[in-house]
Amino acid sequence: MVLVRESTFLTPRAINGMPLSCLIATYLAIYSGLYNGAFAWKFNNKKKKKKKKKKKKKKKKKKKKKKKKKR
Repeated sequence: MVLVRESTFLTPRAINGMPLSCLIATYLAIYSGLYNGAFAWKFNNKKKKKKKKKKKKKKKKKKKKKKKKKR
């Protein structure tokens, strides 16, 4: 089933252009809950915000100076 935006069904021009069988199929899909389920799933995904991971700064290791032994 191809998902179409809801706004396309609401315009009378779109309804006039469609064959009856197509209209019946779309409304059946809406009432069956498949349609609404798909939309609900899309909107739920949008609501969840991804947490940005903070980049940890790498600490530079200090090189230890080797002491020369006095003889």
